[in-house]
Amino acid sequence: ALGAAGLTDSQLVAIDAEAGQRGFLLTRRPVYLAPFVSGRPFLDSSLARIRQLTRENPSQQARLDTLTALARASVAFMDSTVEVRRNLGLDSAIARIETGRGRELTDDIRRTEQAISDEEARVLATRLAAADQDRRRTLLWLLLGTVAAIAAGPRRPTMSVSTRPMLIHPSSARMTGPARRRRGRSSDTFEV
Repeated sequence: ALGAAGLTDSQLVAIDAEAGQRGFLLTRRPVYLAPFVSGRPFLDSSLARIRQLTRENPSQQARLDTLTALARASVAFMDSTVEVRRNLGLDSAIARIETGRGRELTDDIRRTEQAISDEEARVLATRLAAADQDRRRTLLWLLLGTVAAIAAGPRRPTMSVSTRPMLIHPSSARMTGPARRRRGRSSDTFEV
């Protein structure tokens, strides 16, 4: 999930851990190690959540394997730097940091997280496009179905000339076929 300034949860944990490590290295006060220590379970749960969300994507799982290894290496590097500070002093800890290994790991983590994020954005865009296409197809079928229903809908019955009853007055035409007198009329009109 995205946090402040668009950073991922795992990036925020890493930033807190690095800040805590630096604070301890400079002051040797254990209070600075609190975010360094407390963020570890959160980092593990964040990686597990990402793994669950990307379980159907093998390339994402491979990237996540890389990210997990990098995160563990980064934590191990920070741990060893803290231990160097405790046991050998500030100058030795600074010398360890100056190797650039911590920075390398951080850069690799960011690149891997970016690749994961880019892939998820691509997958989301593909899914949204497919959903939009399905929506349009559904609307088209609804429209066609509505037009067909209107076209085939109930019509007023029309009778052809041959089936329409004819009223004939006995004085105007000769009657052929069965004829009967209409009920309720006083005239001599017949229905044929």
